[in-house]
Amino acid sequence: MFTGPSRDTRPAGATIGALSDAAHRRRRVRLRYRAAPGEETTREVDIYGVVCLDGVLYMVGHDHLRADLRTFRMDRVLDARLRAETFTPPAASTPWRMWSARSRPCPAR
Repeated sequence: MFTGPSRDTRPAGATIGALSDAAHRRRRVRLRYRAAPGEETTREVDIYGVVCLDGVLYMVGHDHLRADLRTFRMDRVLDARLRAETFTPPAASTPWRMWSARSRPCPAR
């Protein structure tokens, strides 16, 4: 029987706390983030909220590096630091709607 590598998609508790606190207080965060191919980047993000899909936590927010709305898997956050800058989230939207608008359907196999 073939079994693939175990994938633990649970972010560290400290990471969840820091990112939730940033979203609640509307404070920008500086992230060290590892993308799927393994590339590490430093991002400054205004976190609008968190969504959970199939047991995986994603945060939705404005990424200042890309100057656009982005989604980030929370288990790929290597470090998160609260910044002094504050922000105002977009009016009349929810993190789930923002996430849904940014997500692309998976191709059929």
